[in-house]
Amino acid sequence: MNRQITQEESEQLFRFCRRHYVYHYDVQIELVDHLASAIEEQWEQNPILSFDEGLKNSFKKFGIHGFSKIKSQKEKELRRKYNRLLWHFMLDFYRWPKVITTFVCTLGLFLLFQLIEQSRWIILGYLVLLTVGTMFYYFGIHIKTRLKIKPGKSFLLATNITELLRLLF
Repeated sequence: MNRQITQEESEQLFRFCRRHYVYHYDVQIELVDHLASAIEEQWEQNPILSFDEGLKNSFKKFGIHGFSKIKSQKEKELRRKYNRLLWHFMLDFYRWPKVITTFVCTLGLFLLFQLIEQSRWIILGYLVLLTVGTMFYYFGIHIKTRLKIKPGKSFLLATNITELLRLLF
């Protein structure tokens, strides 16, 4: 019977990843899975090998730069996945009833601009504030609560949303 990674050893792998500058939980999951598989493969060949020795042997395979290369590769993959997910959320937001509501509101604002020429800048400023507030709510709060992000964990997705908001505003 082959030995499996225990919950305590799995937590030790998460701590090991944090010590080696992998701070995002979703990237840590990928690396912990990779390390655990490598350690279990070593145990199949040598069952008396300790966990710490298996971890050292697995980490040596990453070379002199450690996790940096695989970390950047996993971050790139996850950013691509999360960008597709964010686009999906945005396209999902503009479905049939919301498209009509957006069109009616835009038409109403257009007519309001045509009727009131002097207060155009006030209405435009209000519209910009309303748009910024809506985007902040949707990208900053709504998506994070919809994804049920764990408190106390740093996720690459949350970093992507923060960077997106920083670029937009």
